[in-house]
Amino acid sequence: MLDRLGPLTSEYAAVEPQEITASFLTQLGHKVYRRVDKVPDAKFDVITLFHVFEHLNTPLDTLNELKRKLAPGGKLVVEVPHARDFLINTANCSAFKEHTFWSEHLILHTRSSLSAMLKASGLEVAAISGVQRYPLANALHWLAKGLGGGHVTWSHFCDHDLDNNWQNILAKLDLTDTLIAEAHIP
Repeated sequence: MLDRLGPLTSEYAAVEPQEITASFLTQLGHKVYRRVDKVPDAKFDVITLFHVFEHLNTPLDTLNELKRKLAPGGKLVVEVPHARDFLINTANCSAFKEHTFWSEHLILHTRSSLSAMLKASGLEVAAISGVQRYPLANALHWLAKGLGGGHVTWSHFCDHDLDNNWQNILAKLDLTDTLIAEAHIP
């Protein structure tokens, strides 16, 4: 992510609490801090949390700290696993639930809970979108084999039109695997 987004901005920083990963990112030339409160008092135009928010012990404290680091007009983008994921909510796939509800996922969010958290920190929610990152072949593989990776193992079932329809149906039913929220300071 840093390799792709870094060149698009004049300055960026990352927060990575795991020492080995932080060290690796630093060796690659990225500016990395171990905690949000250690990031200098710079103001950022965009702050992203890609599959991070569900791991936080004190999510409201973190949101408040991030809000202080947003520039006027800045955006906070939060991507999380969706608690209403088709494989959890409709298919009740035990193997997928075991995979998803692991010890480091402290909470999975719905649109409502994610919105409530952002608003509780004083942010205004501009949008929350459902995104289906994995194609139908992956869901079928979870249901048939109890394992992910169906988009690779059964790639012959992947088809642009089919997967677009799958995404659209899941989005309409609010059963996507991912939610992406965009918020800002009111």
